[in-house]
Amino acid sequence: MTKEDGVDTDVDGESLGNCLSGFIDDGSIESHRYYLARRTTLEMLRDRGFAVPNAEIEVSLQEFRNKHGQKPDIDNLRITSLHRDDPSIKVLVIFCGPQIVKVNVIRAIATQIVNRDTLSRLILVVQNKITNQALKAVGLFSFKVEIFQASFPMVCCYIFFLKLDLTQCIRI
Repeated sequence: MTKEDGVDTDVDGESLGNCLSGFIDDGSIESHRYYLARRTTLEMLRDRGFAVPNAEIEVSLQEFRNKHGQKPDIDNLRITSLHRDDPSIKVLVIFCGPQIVKVNVIRAIATQIVNRDTLSRLILVVQNKITNQALKAVGLFSFKVEIFQASFPMVCCYIFFLKLDLTQCIRI
């Protein structure tokens, strides 16, 4: 491999470009993790029949960072959506911070939900463990509650390899 005019080439003279350098992320890991978790959640909601605009799912990482910053406020990441076939089914998605989810976190969430009687389901996206007492508190809600453990390293690697066309970098 030689370098001609700042562009890497192989022995046949074919340009390989900057290959992986275009995938380097200079932003915060935290914002990238929340971006991936939020986008994955929006895709899941759409797959479950909830009304999620494509524009929400197609937001780029840079657009996400422009809106939410390098350290996103988890309260601003909330998602509310109605089911396409039955608008009486309403879901609320709440992202929990990186701390262990304890009873006080669940109580705080409960006080923030203003329309409990119109809510059909709640999805909590947690990054850490949830205590047994917190799980018991979740069971007291009058609507269905789902808890998703956001496994960020796995999500990042999985999405990275799905989005990366390896034929651009590796010749077989």
